[in-house]
Amino acid sequence: MSTTTRRRALALALCTAVALGPASAAVAAPKSPSSSTKTTTATKQTSKPTTKPVAKPAPKPLPQVQLRVNPVSTTVDPTDYVVTITVRTTAGGVVAGDVTLTDDGVVVGGGTLARGVWTAPVTLAEGTHPLRAVFSGTAKVNGAASKVVLVTTPAV
Repeated sequence: MSTTTRRRALALALCTAVALGPASAAVAAPKSPSSSTKTTTATKQTSKPTTKPVAKPAPKPLPQVQLRVNPVSTTVDPTDYVVTITVRTTAGGVVAGDVTLTDDGVVVGGGTLARGVWTAPVTLAEGTHPLRAVFSGTAKVNGAASKVVLVTTPAV
């Protein structure tokens, strides 16, 4: 192949690459001419990609967190309460994991769920307390929080 013919073929390939982009240039690049042939032809390949789509993992279930706060009826102190946190999946499944109880964002208790339930006594100071239960989540279930429960403790 002469130097002039080779330069023309490279220039044509460069123009094709710039005009069609790098993916199309590989398909439309000219073939090098042989000694008996003076014309070149380009063929367009129409093969399908061989990659398979990747399956997305199933989303984690969203739990429902319920917080119940009840005064202790067996004591005379109006600041004693029993807190019960229940966590279930939307399908009704029992959830395992850790929960915390917060009072205006400050952790005041917590523990590990037993069959989806955690119960503990809590003593609250005089005043209004915005309590919230927070489930930290697991590898199979997303974390979530309950609605805020306002508890007003009377003066002793």
